[in-house]
This record gives sequence, structure tokens and C-alpha cells, in this order.
Amino acid sequence: QQKRLDTKDVTEQFFDTEARLRNKRVEEARLVKLLEERTGKLEDVLAVEKELSRVRGEVEGLEGSLRLLT
Repeated sequence: QQKRLDTKDVTEQFFDTEARLRNKRVEEARLVKLLEERTGKLEDVLAVEKELSRVRGEVEGLEGSLRLLT
């Protein structure tokens, strides 16, 4: 029976992921504000909602990555 333990410095990856997460949260806030303030064609509203959904998915993925790195 053998046991192996490896360590890896993930500092750079952690800070890069953290910065990307901050940027995505800003993007998410801008899209939410756009939805709240603008009224327009249904097609435009649906396009913003689709983009917001994509960004929220990225935010969740980055949050999961940060949890793994910590």
C-alpha cells in the first residue's frame, strides 16, 4: 500500500479567478440595471436576459473554482 501527497501553488490561479469573478459580477450588475431601466422590444429584452443567464452561469462556475482552490 502506498500513499502519495502532492502540493501545488495555486496562488496565481486563485487571484486570476478572483479577478475574473469580480469582472463578471460587474457585468451581471450592468445587465440587471439595463433590464430594470429599459423598456423595449421583446426581442431586445430576451437577448439581455439570455446574456444575463450566461454571465450568471460563468459567475457560478468561477465561484465553484474558488471554493476548490481554497
